[in-house]
Amino acid sequence: MLYSTPQPFPSAWHTPPDRLIFHTKAEPKELHNSKTVTGVHFKLGPGRAYYSEDGSVVSNSDSGKKRSGKWWIDDKTDTRCVRWDHMNKDLCHYTEKLRMGPIH
Repeated sequence: MLYSTPQPFPSAWHTPPDRLIFHTKAEPKELHNSKTVTGVHFKLGPGRAYYSEDGSVVSNSDSGKKRSGKWWIDDKTDTRCVRWDHMNKDLCHYTEKLRMGPIH
């Protein structure tokens, strides 16, 4: 299971025992490459996003909204960034891997 937090992520926050901490810069990319991530968007509701190894991303919400764009891991902040085709800005989030479930 993935948990995304919009920037900035306060470094003083305690990391609960059910979360894993990334130890290398490659880990955030490996976590997303060729994976489908399920989650709940604050406006669109539940859905899935597939992060392709070629840097493309496709998102389908249960409400029927479909989006496509490009994704990458920011070298300076280790955040996962997405630029949706219909937007003119980058959206970057920290991602935590939760121990309680598999990533598909």
